[in-house]
Amino acid sequence: MKYQPAPSVAHVVLKTEMEAYESMRPKLESMYANEWAVVRGSELIGVYPEFSDAAREARKRFGRGPYLIRQVAPTNWQDHIKRHWQSHADS
Repeated sequence: MKYQPAPSVAHVVLKTEMEAYESMRPKLESMYANEWAVVRGSELIGVYPEFSDAAREARKRFGRGPYLIRQVAPTNWQDHIKRHWQSHADS
């Protein structure tokens, strides 16, 4: 039997938010790379240019939570670097 650690409290509490973010990830990556997404339940609350903006809005609307704030980052960083490099090379 393989040992598997228990999930963290955050993972259990934010399971719905994390699953929702993963389902939205492809669209978010194509539209909001490097910005900050706020997810509550299965709903995207908003996308913000800075973490502080996302945190301020989440706190204002939902207090201490739960909610997920995650930077929209590519799943494959090598593809991201290649696209970034290519966009600068084309300029």
